[in-house]
Amino acid sequence: MGMAGEIGQIKVEAKADLVIFDRKSPSRFVAAQEDPVSAVVLYSSERDVETVIVDGVVRKEGETLLPVLIADVPTSALNFTSSKQQLEWIDVMTKVLGSRTRIKAKAQGIDFNAAEESVIDAFHMNRIVMKEKI
Repeated sequence: MGMAGEIGQIKVEAKADLVIFDRKSPSRFVAAQEDPVSAVVLYSSERDVETVIVDGVVRKEGETLLPVLIADVPTSALNFTSSKQQLEWIDVMTKVLGSRTRIKAKAQGIDFNAAEESVIDAFHMNRIVMKEKI
């Protein structure tokens, strides 16, 4: 990849993504005393994430998502942004909810049972061995 010296290390000038968990979280603090890695992997949730650092930039701190400077946004995402200099979490929420509303409107009138039958037929699936509900 040609990135030796830039990744795989935590040091100045290196690219690193770090997630810092709250060590006093009630969901896993006892397990963390015995095996911290297992406690994070097996018992942690998004509520336990205290800080997130992406490529050296703090993105979440004190359980709060921080604003993203528009200059930090990849070119492919620019149509998502507005004329603001930074993108707040509320801006993201507004865009996601707007997208959800548009998708639901487009889905109105779709016969999902007929679509399911078409997929089953297209892939020559055996209806006899299929379970109706999981």
